[in-house]
Amino acid sequence: MRPDRPQFLAWNAECFLAWGTAAMQSVEQADSSKWMALLTVAVGYFGVQLAMTSVPPMLPTVAQLFEADVTRTSWTMTAYFLTITGCMLMAGRLGDLLGYTRIFACGMVIYSATTLACGLAQSMAQLIVFRGLQGVGGALVFGNSLAIVTNAFPASQRGRAVGALAMVSALGAMLGTALGSVAVQLGAWRWAFFLVLPLGIAAALMAFALGQRDSTAQLARMSQGRRFDIAGGILLLVMLSALSLGLSHLHGGEPSFTAGWLYHLPLFSLALYCLITFVVVESRASTPLVPLERFGNGAFTGAVLGNLILHMTMLGVFFLTPFFMERGLQMPAGYVAVLLTSQQFYNVIISYASGWLYDKTHSRWIRPVGMALICFGFFLLSLIAPVLTFTTYMLVSLPIGIGMGTFMSVNNTVIMSSVPASLRGFASGMLETTRQAGHMFAVPLTSGIMTAVTGATLTTQTAPILYIQGFQAACLVVGCIGLVAVVSAFIPDRQRQTFAKDMATSPLPAQRR
Repeated sequence: MRPDRPQFLAWNAECFLAWGTAAMQSVEQADSSKWMALLTVAVGYFGVQLAMTSVPPMLPTVAQLFEADVTRTSWTMTAYFLTITGCMLMAGRLGDLLGYTRIFACGMVIYSATTLACGLAQSMAQLIVFRGLQGVGGALVFGNSLAIVTNAFPASQRGRAVGALAMVSALGAMLGTALGSVAVQLGAWRWAFFLVLPLGIAAALMAFALGQRDSTAQLARMSQGRRFDIAGGILLLVMLSALSLGLSHLHGGEPSFTAGWLYHLPLFSLALYCLITFVVVESRASTPLVPLERFGNGAFTGAVLGNLILHMTMLGVFFLTPFFMERGLQMPAGYVAVLLTSQQFYNVIISYASGWLYDKTHSRWIRPVGMALICFGFFLLSLIAPVLTFTTYMLVSLPIGIGMGTFMSVNNTVIMSSVPASLRGFASGMLETTRQAGHMFAVPLTSGIMTAVTGATLTTQTAPILYIQGFQAACLVVGCIGLVAVVSAFIPDRQRQTFAKDMATSPLPAQRR
């Protein structure tokens, strides 16, 4: 029996209305969910950056309080960077297997607890131990942050989301330095740690709430035999730790590689052995920590290389700038803080704008232009260093800061978009690991160049002209190294295919996290 036409139309209308309502609710939920994911990660990312960069300004005061020498005090930084660098890739791969928000939330809990412990430390030994544990929490946070954001946003909005996170990171770094300095001046250095706690607790609670909507897809992978690569993780941790220690002059006597070869050579040999063994183990593992086949993607490999070079060159010049300005140009120490803060300020402003531009155009020229601006700034510094004033230095820093903001957010987007959604933790971990590796190489590189050019051990008694000449040489060399990143940014990518595949195969927002 055929239904009446009016009843049939009414029934279809009701079905269509119900379907439309459900679809709209799904879209609204997905839309609110992605912004909640970005807010959660931004709060945590900002808190970790704030705590991390507030430590260096307080170290002289802490060393005096605990009656520790410079070498022992430096371990508060060394312990942190050893653990955060060594655990970053492992943290990202754990996110691939167990869920990014779960690992992120655990990282925020660890980071908050150890931050409180740092503020309550009663000796330098306690502070060093707590800083090392704090690095583990930082690795869990950094290793999964970009994975959460990338999976939460569609390809058409991904550049802006990653750019917003880069902006938050730069803002946290900028304010962290100020927080540490102000806390020391007020005689309350412990409060630099305590003030970060509300951010850490808030981010942890938000992440746990966000994680309640995770699907069981990650746990299913564990039951299907996708186990964590423990052997690869141990080898990577030992390799990066040996390399980091080998690049540090923690031996006695003259702080040089030739004078301390008995210290450096065994560590570098151990790092090389672990690297070779790591490659062999990963090539045979069923679920490797580092899927080596991903480096066959030119876009991914070029962007990872560019990330390493960016952070190595930027931090290298940042490290030398105070010595150059104060001892070479005889400028007041306060000028240094203003100058370095201004570069971070440019980065904060530009990061989101460059991400927006990339979303609109997907232009291959954005990254090369950004890195070229940085190289131009370095070459200009090298050329006019002897006649720089504070004002001209600020002007020369403009292309460096703009270039950094332009390159970083877009390059991060390329890295995260060049892998499948199931490997975003690996991509996030690789991004952060190369960032920290760049920081590790930066200081030995630029300080070694300065020492080699001047032919002298630089002290407060060294002639100002030697600082200027050394700074010129270092800027010239890092500018040339930066050109490699300009070239690597032109490697043909598969972004457009990846974007299309993402739109067709990416899981729903609740499944992605």
